[in-house]
Formats: sequence, structure tokens, C-alpha cells
Amino acid sequence: PVIGAGLVAMLGDPRLAPLLGPQALAEAAGGGQVAGRAVAGQADRLVVEQTRVLLADFKTGQPPKTAKAPQDYLRQMALYGALAEQIWPDKEIECWLIWTATGRIEAISTEDRQAALARVQAGLDGQSQIE
Repeated sequence: PVIGAGLVAMLGDPRLAPLLGPQALAEAAGGGQVAGRAVAGQADRLVVEQTRVLLADFKTGQPPKTAKAPQDYLRQMALYGALAEQIWPDKEIECWLIWTATGRIEAISTEDRQAALARVQAGLDGQSQIE
């Protein structure tokens, strides 16, 4: 089974250890104002470390064949990251998509998050609910 192989890969990946450890929060809900809009959402995993905050969202199915995640997912992680930056302004914010079918970890770059936020600010994305 494809999902089984992805789960085995994820459990063996040392990069995921903080997300699966005792300090990790599961289904971490949050909300606030980003780009002048009220937003609310729930990250699958959240870990606050000494110098960084790691936000992760698990995605089922196959990862996209393109180099970047779909726009909806970029927007989602950009909004999560923006909320985290307000709470932890002195920490590095990392946002990951984790594809359960393959175990692939896709780090969403700061540049991609900023571009997604610019789309929200420009009114090109009418959604305020983070999924």
C-alpha cells in the first residue's frame, strides 16, 4: 500500500522527530489578524523550540509534480507562518507540508510565504479560513 510506505518513511525520518515528540502540539488552533483580515485555522503539528517554531500540515495523496505546492497550500502555510511571527517575533518560523503517501517533506520558503501573503493583501484571495 502506498500510504503504508509513506508512513514508514515518515516514522524513520529524523527531521520529523520534533513533530512527533512530547513537545509537539497536535491540531494547534489559532487565529488573529493577518494582512488586515481575520484568519483562523488549525495546524496539524506545532513545535516551539529555543530558536525556531516549526509548523507542519499533513497532506494525503500524492505530492504535486510541480516544484511548488498548490496556491491554496501556500496561502495556508503563509497565514500560519504570519500568525506564528506575531506570537514569536524573535524565532525563525519554518512551515512544512508533509505528504503522507510518500513521506516527502516540503519546506515552504519565506519567499513563497511572502508572495502568498502579498496575494492576500492585494485581494486576490478572498478566503480567510485556513484549511
